[in-house]
Amino acid sequence: MEWLSPAINMENVKTIVYHMPDGQPLALPVQGYEDLIEFGPGDICDTSEVNGILHFFPKGNC
Repeated sequence: MEWLSPAINMENVKTIVYHMPDGQPLALPVQGYEDLIEFGPGDICDTSEVNGILHFFPKGNC
C-alpha cells in the first residue's frame, strides 16, 4: 500500500525537523535533496513561509 501525503511546496523549505517518537527532534537540511524527499504517514506543520522550516511528526508521534 502506498501512503499519500499532501503536496508540499518545497521552494521555501530550508530545513525539515523530524519529531521522532522518542521525543528527540532531528533537523535535516533540504538543499539538494528536494526531489528525493517523500513523507510517510504522519502530520506535517509547514512553517516554511515564515522561517523556512517544515515539521514532520511521523505516525505514532502525533
